[in-house]
Amino acid sequence: MNEKDGKTIVTSLDYYEYLVISGIKFASGVPCSAVNKLIHLLDSSDNINYTPAPREDIAVSLSFGYALSTGELPLVLMQNSGIGTSLDALVTEPILYEVPLLLLVTWRGFYKRGIDEIGDEQQHWLWGDITKSVLESAGIKCFELNSTNQFESTTAAILHAKKTKQTCALLLVRNESIHENR
Repeated sequence: MNEKDGKTIVTSLDYYEYLVISGIKFASGVPCSAVNKLIHLLDSSDNINYTPAPREDIAVSLSFGYALSTGELPLVLMQNSGIGTSLDALVTEPILYEVPLLLLVTWRGFYKRGIDEIGDEQQHWLWGDITKSVLESAGIKCFELNSTNQFESTTAAILHAKKTKQTCALLLVRNESIHENR
């Protein structure tokens, strides 16, 4: 962990190590610059089997298959725009078979423009506005990650997913948490 302006900053390596300690052994996802370093750590990991996917629904399907065959909770990484392509895969088999997934969703469009020069491109704005409500409407509980609660929110989501046998989403606000430059 690093210090910046008196705040403790959790690095990608810190978060990766926390996932290992938390028992995550499989992850799949689609590349996203907001979690680039984390994906690199997963891809080179001996502790977590990471399988890159060309589309979000494929990452969900791979993770579901892993969870169904092992009984363990997998991690799925995606941008929030990938919710659109993966919604059917998220709400059919995982709900039917009570097999939870842990989603790490980068919340593009959370910032629109002019906020400390970290605004998102216009194509992300709509998804930024509707991400949480779409997931919650599909019965997926959301936990927001920011620079101070990453470990607590991740633990809460893992415990909720295991207890309820339902998919949970960790919504990662860009420039608040795990970021490529940390």
